[in-house]
Amino acid sequence: MAQSSAQSPARTWSAETPAGPFTATLEARGKGETLVLTLTPSAGVRVMPPVLRVDVPALLRDRVTGRFPAAIRSERENGPLRAVLPMKAPVRFADPDRNDGMMRVEFRHCRSGPGSCAVERLDIPLRAGN
Repeated sequence: MAQSSAQSPARTWSAETPAGPFTATLEARGKGETLVLTLTPSAGVRVMPPVLRVDVPALLRDRVTGRFPAAIRSERENGPLRAVLPMKAPVRFADPDRNDGMMRVEFRHCRSGPGSCAVERLDIPLRAGN
C-alpha cells in the first residue's frame, strides 16, 4: 500500500507506489490554479494504458473542471504520466482524518513477465479553500 506524506500541506501531496513515485501538486496558472498529477514509473514498469482514472469527491466537484469519474490520458507521450485538472475554485491537500473528501486516482501498471500487472489506487484527502 502507498505511504503518503504532505510535503507542504497546502501545495503538494506524494506517495511511493509499487509502480513508482506519484505526486499531486497545486500550481498557479494565469489567474487560476491547476491540480497536476504526475506518476514517474520505475525502471521496467509500464502503465497500461497510459491513463490515470480520477474521481473527485462530490463535495468538491464544483471546484474542479470536468466530469467525474474520468479517464485522463497523459499529456506526455514518453516519460512520466502527467494529467492536469484546471480548478474553478481553490482546494488544498488535507489531513486524512479532516477533509471534505478523498480524490481517488487509479492506474494499471505492469512489469515484464506474465501475470505481473496490478491496479494501484490512491486516495488523496482534499479540502475546499486556500
